[in-house]
Amino acid sequence: MLTRARARRARARSKAYSRPSTREEQSSSLLTSGDEEPPLSFWLDLLVNNQWTDGSKSQPFEWWASNFQYSIKKINHTIVVLSPWQSPISLTRSWCLWELHCTIAQDCILEFVMQESETASLRNEFIQKGCEYVIGHMSKIDVQSSRCKSEDDKRLIDEAIELSTGYSEIQIEI
Repeated sequence: MLTRARARRARARSKAYSRPSTREEQSSSLLTSGDEEPPLSFWLDLLVNNQWTDGSKSQPFEWWASNFQYSIKKINHTIVVLSPWQSPISLTRSWCLWELHCTIAQDCILEFVMQESETASLRNEFIQKGCEYVIGHMSKIDVQSSRCKSEDDKRLIDEAIELSTGYSEIQIEI
């Protein structure tokens, strides 16, 4: 079982650029025994909320939004996958951008990850085309034009954004 201390050690290792080279090594470095600390919590949206049916109708949006924020605060760590790095799919989705906002608003840890091939591509573009080119790609996030499978969810997320800080503040925040 993963624990917070092992996750912190793994994070510290990654910040020092000494990542395990294979997925098996990465898994084994995290999946070691140790019972002193509480287990790490995960919110995997694909497991919590069926993405292919309109499961949000089983509870009102307010229930989803409040439980979502509570879960983010309790877990205290959000990981965002940037793929492809030039235009990450996760940063075009309304729910993902709402999750980023909730993570920032709750003062939780926010971590961005990429596949090795994406990291290499980003590094090459930075070296060949410079910082402005890379920042130009990464600053194309547009909260207002983000997409959502459900038109109702999109409308409700938009309303929640307007009630919280508004589009301009969230745009700056993200």
